[in-house]
Amino acid sequence: DAGTLNYSNWSMVDLDLTLLYVAPTVENLNLSSNLLSSLPDGFTDLERVRQLDLSECQFKAIPGVVITLGTLTALSFRKNLLQAVPLSIQKLAHLKQLDLGENRITEIPPEVSDLQHLRWLNLYENHLSQLPHTIGLLTNLIFLSAGQNKLPFLPESIRSCKYL
Repeated sequence: DAGTLNYSNWSMVDLDLTLLYVAPTVENLNLSSNLLSSLPDGFTDLERVRQLDLSECQFKAIPGVVITLGTLTALSFRKNLLQAVPLSIQKLAHLKQLDLGENRITEIPPEVSDLQHLRWLNLYENHLSQLPHTIGLLTNLIFLSAGQNKLPFLPESIRSCKYL
């Protein structure tokens, strides 16, 4: 598929941008199962990317260059070392799928509720003790996984998510 690049399991520590320039129209980019912990500034040139898989890497934070990819509809950081979700996550306004499972995240910012197209949210196996009360504003959500956290209860507002 000309719109897909799969560089998973390449043992990459650093991303060589020349690998990406071979397909400037790439829409699906899989960089999972590498040793990546950062992305180069030139990553912002991938303005057509819709699906980005950075699962099973070494990221401790979501790189700012990812937040600039406004066309993203699916983003995975599953099985990394993330401890936080940046407030700027709200800039990914077209996200429909967000996978943050199996990290070390302690808090989800209320700004996640700005992701009005979000339908699928994985927060499984993190260090969450609560979900933001604004989670109920994600009215298009059809899937939410938040098990294996330290959640004593779900916010009352979750009832507004009529498809869950």
